[in-house]
Formats: sequence, structure tokens, C-alpha cells
Amino acid sequence: MYDHRSAQNREKARKNLARLMPAAQVRAHELMAIGAPVAIAAVTGLEAAAAPYIHIRRFCGVHLYCVGAGQYHADIEMEGLPVGYPFVFGTPTTEPGVSLEDAEAWAIDTIAQYMLADRQGEDRTQAEANFAHFEIDGLTFAIPRKFIERTVGLGYWTEARASFHLEKQRRAMGGQLTQEGLAKMASYERRFLDIAMVSMLLAGTPRYPRRRPRAS
Repeated sequence: MYDHRSAQNREKARKNLARLMPAAQVRAHELMAIGAPVAIAAVTGLEAAAAPYIHIRRFCGVHLYCVGAGQYHADIEMEGLPVGYPFVFGTPTTEPGVSLEDAEAWAIDTIAQYMLADRQGEDRTQAEANFAHFEIDGLTFAIPRKFIERTVGLGYWTEARASFHLEKQRRAMGGQLTQEGLAKMASYERRFLDIAMVSMLLAGTPRYPRRRPRAS
């Protein structure tokens, strides 16, 4: 299985982006010249949720790889996304390219579309209004407002109970939340964590601990 986090693969991806960028710029100019509309479609539900944060300035690599005969994929790597969102998006696993050239063509066209969105002044960050943010141990979670509304309807916790649960999870991870620890959480544990964060937000507390540690 291809490893997107491998240092070697990420370095290759960085070079691929630099190599494909000129072709993407040409493609963006072509689309702009004919007045083509921006056509950006999410491949998965997670990508749809991450849409407000996907921006050309976050692109840092293009992973090109083959998983079998005639099954080539292109995945665009991003940086600086909130915790919980995929750091890559790309060709659907069920619709691979039949050649490396196909995969590269997909990457070029996708990069061009995001360039076009940027140049046309499409403010994708407006969608961030659909999210509230909660900070804990240096990690920022983007919580959909629809989930907050649903939690209000089903019942949320007191601030004391939410604080107790957050502290319990921090201790379980060695004193603070980590991305590695979050990845290992069972689905019900993650749901309780989300409810705790929403409850803190509803109590008017956007971070935990309440005070950031002083710089030494």
C-alpha cells in the first residue's frame, strides 16, 4: 500500500508539484480565456467537509503512484488543515487512471481549477462560517454548526462534565491530546470528545485549558 506519509514519497510529491505547476498554469489560462466556470467537486464526504480549507496555497505535493496494472492515482497533498480532515485528496479509488499520463492530467486539471477559483476571487473561506472552532493542546478542531445544533437538540453536557471528560482524555494520551492518540480512539470515544467540545463552546469556552501556557 502506498504510504503518503513516507518522507521519500513526500519529497517526490513536492518535486511532482513543482514539475506539473507550469502545465497547470497554462491550463488555468486556457480555462479563464474561454470563461469556463470553476468546476470543483468533492470525491468523498470528508473532502466535502474540508472544502472551506482546500486552497491552492495549501498544496504542497502531488503523489503519483500505481496500485496495479492500469491503476494509476494522483493525490494532492495539503498542509495546514485542521485536525480530523484528510491531508490528501485525489482520484477516486474506484476510478483510477489507466496510465501515469492520465493521473498527471487529472492533477494538472485539478490544480488549474483551484488556480482559477483563486483568480476569479471565489472566496471559499466564506464557508468557514458553517464551522465553529475549538482549541485544545495546540490542536484546532473545526466543528460543523449543524453538529452543534444537533447536539443541542439531543442534549449537551454541563461545562463541568465536559471539562472532566476532556481532562480524562488528555490523561489517557499522556497529558495532552495528540493526533496519534486521536487516530486510535474508538468511534464512540471520539463522539464523546466531540460532545465535550461542543458543550464547552456552548458554555462560551472556545479552548481547553482555559489559559494558554505561558511562554518560557
